[in-house]
Amino acid sequence: MTKRMLLIGMLVLALGLLAGCGGSAATETVSADAVPVVAPDAGNTVVAEAVIEPARWSELRFDSAGTLVEVLVQGGDSVSAGDALARQDTALLELSLAEAQANVALQRAVLAQLAATRPTSRTVELELRQARAQSSAPGIAIAEAELAQAQITLDNARTEYQKALDRPWEPDSVREAYAETLQRAELAYQAAEARLEQARLAQSAHYYGVELQEITLQQALAEWEQQAAQAEARLQQAEVAVQRIQLQIEEATLRASFDGTVAAVNVEVGDTVSPGETVLVLATLDRLQARTTDLTELDVVRVAEEQSATVTVDALPGQEFTGVVREIALQPGNYRGDVVYDVIVELTDAEGFGALRWGMTAMVEVKPP
Repeated sequence: MTKRMLLIGMLVLALGLLAGCGGSAATETVSADAVPVVAPDAGNTVVAEAVIEPARWSELRFDSAGTLVEVLVQGGDSVSAGDALARQDTALLELSLAEAQANVALQRAVLAQLAATRPTSRTVELELRQARAQSSAPGIAIAEAELAQAQITLDNARTEYQKALDRPWEPDSVREAYAETLQRAELAYQAAEARLEQARLAQSAHYYGVELQEITLQQALAEWEQQAAQAEARLQQAEVAVQRIQLQIEEATLRASFDGTVAAVNVEVGDTVSPGETVLVLATLDRLQARTTDLTELDVVRVAEEQSATVTVDALPGQEFTGVVREIALQPGNYRGDVVYDVIVELTDAEGFGALRWGMTAMVEVKPP
């Protein structure tokens, strides 16, 4: 049924009524083609062709290729959101998961063992403190005291020897004795100087050793931290691998995304499905709507959301279904060269759907407010 046919039928009916009520017996045959089509004014009901469809439907697909081992539903089954509908073979994925989980356990063990050998900052600090304490050994102080004593002895020897030289009456043997004493004092002083230098060199070497030990310990700590970071990264990678395989196993089960009815099952057990291939069609067949197909730009301006509507279906003559305008398309379409807008009319008398089917051709009449 088209709008032109509906207008012509209404006009013919009106002419018949006028002819039946008129006083003249004269009749006039009017050709349907000669009837002018009068555009409805703004107060008239807006009429448009439509198609019946579910309020929501979805073509369900797997994200990856696989062989079907279970198809758990058939056409017409009612399902709830989250229900399993079909499953792919996951034997290889299960093996990969076991391997990935074993790798996680291994990486955790490596990290735990590494943690047990960590050179803590407290340990490093204690070792360095002990090393620095050893640098304060009394070797230099003793050597400095010995050198000071040798200096005193040398100064005394020099004084006594000079006094002997200043006493001309002293025999040569006495002067020689003071000279020998002075010589021994000089040798003792030189030996004390050598010991002090040796002590200082030893202390410098110790300081260098402490610095070297500190550097070594810090390097060891830095290397441990690097190894720990690498071990932690390997553990995280292993855990991510487990999660990825678990997700793949979960995605191998196709589940209902909403409450609805299975409208079509396109596969059988044993089929190999490709990514993106439609496996099932899920729809809310208990919630239907009519979507207009030829509502022009001239009529859409007279339609508003929440307006009442009446829907008739070509396949069910004599039946009317009530509805409400729920949505008006913001983007236009094209229908036989006309600019049209889709209007969604929700059918509100769900109990009276009866033989309504998805895809049936319908006529929508939107009543004026």
